[in-house]
Amino acid sequence: MPLTRQEYGLLSSLMRHRECAVSRKELLREAWGYELEGDT
Repeated sequence: MPLTRQEYGLLSSLMRHRECAVSRKELLREAWGYELEGDT
């Protein structure tokens, strides 16, 4: 099944952390390359 780059990044991140919950902030950083400042 073909995946977009973002879909692959998200799947890859979830697979790396399959034993634990992953925060939204961490997913955005790993799958999309976002660096968020603060908690809002």
